[in-house]
Amino acid sequence: MTYTRLIAHTTRLLRFFRLMLISIYNLKDSVIHFIQFKQRRYATSVALASVFILIQSGLNPLTAGIVFDGTLGINAPPATVGGYLMTPFPLDDRPLFNLEINVNTPSVCPKTIDFSVAGDHRRIGNGWATWSHGYTGDIYFINDQTITITLPTKTNAFYCYVEPNNFDVYTVEALANDGTSSGLINVNGASGATGFAFYTLGNCNLTSITITVDPGAGGFGLGEFGINLDTDNGALSCKNVNISLDQNCEAFITPQMLLTGPYNCYEAFDVSLSHYGKLIPNPIDSHYLGDQIIATVLDRISGNSCWSYLKIEDKLAPEIICRDEIVSCLQFEHQIHPAVSEDCSRYTVQLLDEIVEKIDCDELYIKRVIRKWVSTDAQGNVSDTCSQNILVRRPDIDAVVYPEQNITLYCQEIIREDENGNPHPYVTGIPTLEGDSIWPSVNFVCNLYVDYSDQDLGEIACTHKIMRTWRVREWWCNQELIRTYQQFIQIKDVEGPIITHAPYDFHATTSHKSCYADIELPPVDAYDACHKVLRTDVEYPGGILVNKNGGRVLLPVGVDTIVYRIYDNCYNVTIDTLLVTVKDETEPVAICERRTVVSLNDAGVNWVPAEVFDDGSFDECHLHHFEVRRMDDNRCGIVGADDWGPEVGFCCEDVGASWMVAFRAIDASGNASVCMVSVEVQDKDVPTISCPPDVYVDCRYDIDMDHLDASFGKVVTRQEDREKIIIDPIYWSEIHGHPEDGLAHDNCDPVVREFIDSSSINQCGIGTIIRLFTVTDRQGNSASCTQHISITNHHLNGRIRIKWPENFDTSGICNPDLLIPERLAAPYNLPTFYDDECSLMGISYHDHVFSQTVPGDPCFKIFRVWKVVDWCYRNDAGDIQFYIDTQIIKISNLVDPVITKLCRDTTICTYDVECRPIPIRLSIDATDDCTEATDLLYRYKVDLNSDGIIDIVNASIGGNVATGTWPLGRHILKWEVEDRCGNTAICQSEVNLINCKAPTAYCHRDISVGLVPMDLDGDGTADTKMVQVWASDIDAGSSHNCGYKVNLSFSKDTADKSRIFTCNEVGPQNVELWVTDINGNTSVCKTVIIVWDNPENLPKCNTNLQDVTVSGLIKTEDGKKVEYVEVELAQAAVGKVNTNFEGEYAFGPIPTGGTHEVVANKNDDWLNGVSTADIVKIQRHILGTEVINTPYRMIAADVNKSKSVTAKDISDLRKLILGVTNAIPGNTSWRFIDEHFTFRNVSDALNENFPENYPINVLSSNMNVNFIGVKVGDVNQSAKTRGASNTAIRSNQVLDLNFENQSVKENEIIEIPFSSNNISEFGGFQMTLEVRPEAMEIIDVEGNKSIRFGDDNYSMYHEGLGKITISWNGQATNNERLFTLKLRARTNVKLSDVISINSSITPMLGFDKELEDSRIQLRSSTGVATEFVLLQNEPNPWSTTTSIGMLLPHKGEVMLTIYDATGKIFYKEEKTFNKGYNEWMIEKTQIESNGVYYYQVDFDTNTQTRKMVILK
Repeated sequence: MTYTRLIAHTTRLLRFFRLMLISIYNLKDSVIHFIQFKQRRYATSVALASVFILIQSGLNPLTAGIVFDGTLGINAPPATVGGYLMTPFPLDDRPLFNLEINVNTPSVCPKTIDFSVAGDHRRIGNGWATWSHGYTGDIYFINDQTITITLPTKTNAFYCYVEPNNFDVYTVEALANDGTSSGLINVNGASGATGFAFYTLGNCNLTSITITVDPGAGGFGLGEFGINLDTDNGALSCKNVNISLDQNCEAFITPQMLLTGPYNCYEAFDVSLSHYGKLIPNPIDSHYLGDQIIATVLDRISGNSCWSYLKIEDKLAPEIICRDEIVSCLQFEHQIHPAVSEDCSRYTVQLLDEIVEKIDCDELYIKRVIRKWVSTDAQGNVSDTCSQNILVRRPDIDAVVYPEQNITLYCQEIIREDENGNPHPYVTGIPTLEGDSIWPSVNFVCNLYVDYSDQDLGEIACTHKIMRTWRVREWWCNQELIRTYQQFIQIKDVEGPIITHAPYDFHATTSHKSCYADIELPPVDAYDACHKVLRTDVEYPGGILVNKNGGRVLLPVGVDTIVYRIYDNCYNVTIDTLLVTVKDETEPVAICERRTVVSLNDAGVNWVPAEVFDDGSFDECHLHHFEVRRMDDNRCGIVGADDWGPEVGFCCEDVGASWMVAFRAIDASGNASVCMVSVEVQDKDVPTISCPPDVYVDCRYDIDMDHLDASFGKVVTRQEDREKIIIDPIYWSEIHGHPEDGLAHDNCDPVVREFIDSSSINQCGIGTIIRLFTVTDRQGNSASCTQHISITNHHLNGRIRIKWPENFDTSGICNPDLLIPERLAAPYNLPTFYDDECSLMGISYHDHVFSQTVPGDPCFKIFRVWKVVDWCYRNDAGDIQFYIDTQIIKISNLVDPVITKLCRDTTICTYDVECRPIPIRLSIDATDDCTEATDLLYRYKVDLNSDGIIDIVNASIGGNVATGTWPLGRHILKWEVEDRCGNTAICQSEVNLINCKAPTAYCHRDISVGLVPMDLDGDGTADTKMVQVWASDIDAGSSHNCGYKVNLSFSKDTADKSRIFTCNEVGPQNVELWVTDINGNTSVCKTVIIVWDNPENLPKCNTNLQDVTVSGLIKTEDGKKVEYVEVELAQAAVGKVNTNFEGEYAFGPIPTGGTHEVVANKNDDWLNGVSTADIVKIQRHILGTEVINTPYRMIAADVNKSKSVTAKDISDLRKLILGVTNAIPGNTSWRFIDEHFTFRNVSDALNENFPENYPINVLSSNMNVNFIGVKVGDVNQSAKTRGASNTAIRSNQVLDLNFENQSVKENEIIEIPFSSNNISEFGGFQMTLEVRPEAMEIIDVEGNKSIRFGDDNYSMYHEGLGKITISWNGQATNNERLFTLKLRARTNVKLSDVISINSSITPMLGFDKELEDSRIQLRSSTGVATEFVLLQNEPNPWSTTTSIGMLLPHKGEVMLTIYDATGKIFYKEEKTFNKGYNEWMIEKTQIESNGVYYYQVDFDTNTQTRKMVILK
């Protein structure tokens, strides 16, 4: 029980106790007045006061599972009981006065409350008189003392009302199924029903309530029920099921079939079925056998749903029933099936067995047949078998029914003939027996045969007669029985021939010279069923063709009827009609004048009839009328295109141009012909014009030269548009003439143009304006007139007043040029003045700029001198008067310069062995808001050795670089930057000049130390032996060139200064001496400390070590660890091991005391690190231009292991590169030298007996044996020592290899020169040149001998694969021919499509002058890479970074995608790359984990993919 519900129940109990006290108090005054019986009286009674007594039943309501709620009394039922929402029962619609044992609950589920005693159904006012609180519904009279109401499962709460039958007070007790009691409650039969309510707390089921009433009550009424049912089904879960159809071929789908578990209310579920999205009925039938149906279960209460897949099946076998039959032999020919009851699906019946028994010479039967049947439906269900007995009856030949004896046919009715040409029996009739035809087949079952014969009786009066004799024969009991029958057939010919093909109606046209059509009438195809066709006549308008089946005729224009008459030998006639429509489709000939002139009238228009344009048009039949239209649109008020009509109009807008007019002649058949006329429209009326009058005006009058018409008039084209000319008299105006606008007139709207001549007006506005008006009509006729406007000055003494600009102070402006007047605001910008309108003012100024000279003054000053002049005013002397004033502008600036490149502490390293001072060059950068960087004053001061004394001072304009040669030490550099306004910025840095050359470490060789007995516990007896060795003990004079103090230690840790050796370290111990100077530079030397023990000194050391290890490291001269080296410890019972990724190997544990030898071996991947660059290195060494400077590189150069470096090594190496050989005989790809071996000199290193293994005479302790690995042929040390080997590109240069791109025809032989436009920047190249073998045949390669490109520089060993390997080094000039490739075309190709370079055999590499590896790009003659090429990433495998190279034929967008084998994308990005070689760097941080990945590059329409491996 929740805390909230506990509080609620406690509150109810307190309420019960309170009611109990009140009820007991009221009992004292209660009086029972009378008793009446409600069954015999249906009137309202006076209700007594109800008394409620709560009697404890002994159960604690707080812990009981069911609680009694005694608050109802005679009140209306509450909405909730115990927190449960109650639902009253609906009206019971069953008949009254019937005994009922249950009542339906108000639930979605059809549940009932059940009575242990039947109740008589009554209703308030109809069988029961009284109730409480106005209830008028159903009650059930219980004629007993006790009744038990059984409630539905999942009942949470229930109430009912009880009223005694007698009108008196009686005790009533309600008892729940768990024993919870209401106690004895007094209920007054006169005052109304009392409610009893129970609810569950959730830990007990409310299943029944027992009502017990005092026996003296005479029974009681029970009714007004309310209930709360838990019908929530919760979440639904459906299952997929197979449904089998029943014997009715149906299956009703219920929720119980589909749901996976029990639910409270299955009645709340609805099931809907669908098939391919369409609802289907339930039950489902055999139409859906084998289909998958979706069934949806919906809970109407909660709205939850689920769905299932149903498979509809039929598992019932069909039922087969065999019936015995007696059939005639004719029926037996048809298959006789047994009767099969209906099955839900399609079924088949199969005959399993048949037994035939022949019956001889029986009058009735000829055989007996026994058949065995079985049935199988479409679902594979098989029925039981059944047997069928069939008795076959003999045929009765005397019962044969023959066809009609006398047959009359007409020729057209004979649709089929027999082989003799007579009417077929299918037309005249066939004999039948028992309704079946017995001709023409032979019935072997019945032993019956039927045939016929015909006799031709001839033809009389077009009637043909035939006698047909039928014969029926039966073979029975070894004899033949025959019956015959005669049939007479007459064939009459009474109809005309039959037309098999009649001509179709058609159209014809007249000729160009006649109104008739010359027609060839087609023939009619006909035949006669009895006789031949006699003749054909053809009638047509104007004639007849006798005994002619068609022919040539002339037909007039119109619809002509042609009649065909066809006769047979009996003069029967057939008539057919043909309609020939003759049309006149010949256009008339339209003839018109090509050019015509039309003049407009005074109104500006003219309408011209169509006949005017006719010049002799004609038609072979008859001309009907003429039409005309203009060929232009939207002219003379016509919207859109002009229509055809009897006349055409022209207007003023047509004047001065020629217009195309279409003239159309139309004949009586509507045929039309058109010709074109060019019409020139003229206007011969000359326009007239009058101008506005001449005007005089003062110069102070505001004249708008762009709108002179506003003041001085204009010329208009309509009288009503003329306006008065008005000028204010104050401007001394004079108008010479009528003050009105001028007027122009013409029959068509003229154009008035005005030309203004103001050239005589001077700069003071004095002079004459001449206005020339010209009127022009559309024809070009014109007239003109002029108006003169004279401007004078009536006030010659002009005056001017000037206000000069004020002085101006400002700051934040650095450029005086920015302070021009146009950028200043008033009153600091320009002089202002008040002048006369007839004045012409001029303004000018000149600036004098002065920089700061005294600290505190403005940064600079501007003295601006202004001049003002009136060019139209002169003084009494006739001179022009000038006015002058000076304006002062002051500019201040207090902003310090900003140092943008800060003074950073700097450490400069030198490796000078003489420890001389270091040249330095240190700079800063600064900006200023007013001073250019180049104009700033830079001043620096140097405090050498930071002792507080300034040793160097330097200052200069723009000098932002401090230079000089300073001694080693820690110095202070101070900078000051000053702008031209005196503002200063300061910064300071520390310059540390150190010598970074590492100190030189010198070790004593093979120091021997003896163990010393030690008394650790002070008892006077030695407990152990040890010896302490200091780093200084093995130092042989280590030092630094510059005299720096050095620190000696056994490791990089400078505090590691000593080693203690005990009995455990007896024997040689490898140690290192680390020498570290004050700047942290270190150097290391190695030596051996031999620890020995004097066994005479106690205690003795146990030197019999049993388990030791032999390990070591294999690396190259430059420190690269070598992986996958096979190391063997000879004479040891251990196998061979390979070095790991760190170049390490280890053997052990191994017993001590043996003699062993450590041998390292690696002989694979000969081309690893080998390229043409190594050949160049060896050549230079042989020539003495670049001598190999280390013994290990000498060993690498001795390719053939001849103990010398010669041209033979070059030859062997080039064969290896070209793929001619895959190894060098007598040598291995790697050689390994003892790390501790010291070569005497480089030049004689090959002749020294350097150890390539390490002997161990006696294995007494752990051993560390290291080797230096040398890759044979790899002189430039480019070999990959770990991971997969490939070529790492170290140069950004790209060698362009060019050839001329051509189209080659099949069988054509072509020579292709290859060159390079930048070969002078390279020392050589190598590659695999590939030609598609299916497209081209390689004939030869010819090198350029002048650049030493010979036969040894290429190999055609792989010619069959279309591949040529090339390796060349030397010097060549740009665009010089390198080699020529000779090919024969196997098909029509373009060279750029079949030639490519790659690394399939010889790696594709170029070598710059420093012999760094470079890319090669193949270009066509256009200078563009022939194709997009994606290269393998390098390095691969990789662990931190890798580079993906690609060659682009042009600039463009490149998309890179990296994904794993499952297709999951880990990286995707797009970049823009330029034409040529580009690289894309990938970091390990961009990929989540290690493994195999694929990278795909998309460029234009190209997509290429490569694989790469990422290691830990």
